[in-house]
Amino acid sequence: MRWYAASGRDDSAGSDGCVLSATRFLRSASQARTRPRSRGDSWLRGALGEAASSAARSKTTYLSAHYRRIATRRGSKRALVAVSHTMLVIAWHLLHDQTTYRGLGPDYYQRRQDPDRQTRKLVHQLQQLGHQVTLTASP
Repeated sequence: MRWYAASGRDDSAGSDGCVLSATRFLRSASQARTRPRSRGDSWLRGALGEAASSAARSKTTYLSAHYRRIATRRGSKRALVAVSHTMLVIAWHLLHDQTTYRGLGPDYYQRRQDPDRQTRKLVHQLQQLGHQVTLTASP
């Protein structure tokens, strides 16, 4: 099987036509594939996994809200990996910018939503189900 870079075949390819790319995406028979990621430092991975598990169990942090949001869609294990990645990015920024940690809060995702857009979306869903919706302002 021949693997080509996502950008297509290159003249600098070897005799077998293989092109190695710096990106992780490869293409074969017009199907995009990814290379396996590198495993990374096992000690760091373990420590971040433990920290992510602990952060996911808390109730009043941004990381716990981030975990719950991803776990509902992707599953708990992938959510733990995502939270550990987020923690690593936070640590990098803290060290790079030499600042202190300022949490976004557990209601970060609710504050980002536009209430009018959410209302229109829910009304449209009810109308698609065959309901007649009349909205009145609450006092």
